[in-house]
Amino acid sequence: MDVDISPQLIYMFENSKDPWGVKLFTHDKSFHYYSNQSNLDMLNLPVNFDIEGKTDIEIPHPTSEYAYHFQNHDFEILKRQINITSIDIYPYGKEATLQPYACEKFPLYDCNKCCIGVVYHARKFSPYNLGNLLNINVSGTYTCRLGTGEGGALDPDDMFTEREMEIIFLTIHALSAKEAARVLNISHRTVENRLRIIYQKIGINSSSQLAEFCRQTKLHYNIPPGLLKMGSYLHFQ
Repeated sequence: MDVDISPQLIYMFENSKDPWGVKLFTHDKSFHYYSNQSNLDMLNLPVNFDIEGKTDIEIPHPTSEYAYHFQNHDFEILKRQINITSIDIYPYGKEATLQPYACEKFPLYDCNKCCIGVVYHARKFSPYNLGNLLNINVSGTYTCRLGTGEGGALDPDDMFTEREMEIIFLTIHALSAKEAARVLNISHRTVENRLRIIYQKIGINSSSQLAEFCRQTKLHYNIPPGLLKMGSYLHFQ
């Protein structure tokens, strides 16, 4: 399909650090027409991979398993002529770390005012919005990787199990044992027992001391991947 995209838009996309792309419609599916380098880097695609003409299921990335989400969102735009935003949680970047991005999608029109495709723009989900997603209060800059954090953070694998990391994260963000239990779908007694073990491991006896320990070791920058479920979710429209 021959489509003219204004040079001004292309210049903006090419000079943006955010992922941008354009998809076009056929009668029953949408396919990729353009992608800037930031989008290719986010998906960690091979250097010589040509995204033009590919459908979502043909992209060599874990997002391909959820292609139906993207197709549904695209055709919702075509049907209703609206902008939508989805929260996409996948392994992104060269390190393939599970992290949330907000993907805004806008209708693309031709000169006859017919919707012929979608322009999309992705950005990292802010800590504030991430807190809404998990129903907790968070602030700062986070990574979803279990391992050494930024600036010399403690490697949690050396001290804590994955479940303990989840309980630590929820506890230092002010969730009670009962609230954390609901998030993790376990009993509050299990949370309390795990907290006692955590306290014993690091020689403390309160949640405030746990929060201070996490700040000092930069452990509070790690979001346990188990708290984020891979997939695409329609956030608002």
